[in-house]
Amino acid sequence: MRTRFRPLWTVTVVHGYLGGAGDLLRFIVPRSTRQRLASLHLLLRERAGVLHVLMEVDESNQPLAGVAALVGARLVLGLQPQDTAFSAFTQPTGLPAGQIPHYRNAASPHSLDAPQPVQLSGERLRLEPVQSLRPLEVRVNAPDGALRFAATLGEGEEGVTPLQHWPVGAWQIEEVGGPPTRRDLEVENTLAALAPWGLLSLTVHADHLLQPRHFTITLAAPTDTLRYYVVAQRYSNGDFNQLSVQDSAFAAQGRPRITFQRLATGAFGPQHLAPALLDPTGSARIVLFEARSALPRRQRGATGFELRRGGDVLIDHLPTPGATAVDAQFVLHLARP
Repeated sequence: MRTRFRPLWTVTVVHGYLGGAGDLLRFIVPRSTRQRLASLHLLLRERAGVLHVLMEVDESNQPLAGVAALVGARLVLGLQPQDTAFSAFTQPTGLPAGQIPHYRNAASPHSLDAPQPVQLSGERLRLEPVQSLRPLEVRVNAPDGALRFAATLGEGEEGVTPLQHWPVGAWQIEEVGGPPTRRDLEVENTLAALAPWGLLSLTVHADHLLQPRHFTITLAAPTDTLRYYVVAQRYSNGDFNQLSVQDSAFAAQGRPRITFQRLATGAFGPQHLAPALLDPTGSARIVLFEARSALPRRQRGATGFELRRGGDVLIDHLPTPGATAVDAQFVLHLARP
């Protein structure tokens, strides 16, 4: 009998930095998921950054594993960046230490929820509460709310390690004694050892067996405030006051125009570079041209920013931040004979 497969899911990663889909995240398949795939007659294939989940079917096009076995089945994958500069061109998650983003189709079976924080652990679980209040009870609950572990921490105790080996799966950690605090817990040995950037978990719905579903992980790029510091040597007042930064390409690039405000050193704040750093000798004139609106970071970013003196273009392509840039601050040195 010939083996036949048909699509169950596809997962695409879309990133604002790329302006669309791209091969930015690698899907890590842990041992527990591989075993689940085999028992459910499912197959994973990754092509050009898109994850394809295929379902083996019989000659009548019905799932070989059976509808009852598939509906409600949950697969967990790790998400690991392919690019070492990923964190630089990706909006920070802002999650507490020890938690990573978790993408899942819990609220709607047909689309991914906004990522939620999750603690990832191996089978030897370490519970360290967020709250400093003592005494404090720490609980671990099953997905149905049933209590599976509880311990009370006294003064000086930072956490507790349950003696038993913890089963693979989804759990919830609860802190009782102060403000109600709950957080998700995912136990998976392979993934915990690899420390992925995030998790993806998908649960099969009956409708998925009739029509394949497409899921999208959407990632945002950071925004940058362009700042051009001009350090001018031997510039007269007249020439110095005529300096400006202009956006000459906004119309051609189909984007909003970026305008710049002119700031003297006396208006610099803590977010700006110190004048003494820009000109240690104190012999130059310094002015900052700061964008009035933030610019999304892009792989093929906006160009066409010009430094002008009156109607003359002094620099026709001012730099903009690349993938690994920490910020968008640039120092331009000018000197007259």
